[in-house]
Amino acid sequence: MVQKTDALTENESLAIALTPANFTEMKQIMEYFLGMLGVKVKIDEPPSAPTHFIEGRVAEIKVNDSTIGFLGEIHPKILSNWKIKMPVALMEISLDNILNR
Repeated sequence: MVQKTDALTENESLAIALTPANFTEMKQIMEYFLGMLGVKVKIDEPPSAPTHFIEGRVAEIKVNDSTIGFLGEIHPKILSNWKIKMPVALMEISLDNILNR
């Protein structure tokens, strides 16, 4: 997925959504994927997380003390709004810090 931020800059990102899934399953997938690329990540509780995640079921993904993304479980209110009956885990990371290291 390519996110366009302005006329001159494009950022490469990777997003993964799994259902039925939970925080732990998504964390394991992220650790395996980045581990296969030789990237050492650190998972922290975010000081302010995106509101589409369940509080306490969200993590900030860091590489070299730089935040590259978030992972977590989608809030039940959002699932209900979209009439989704299964739990959804989501991860989005910026690939720029990984590919350009």
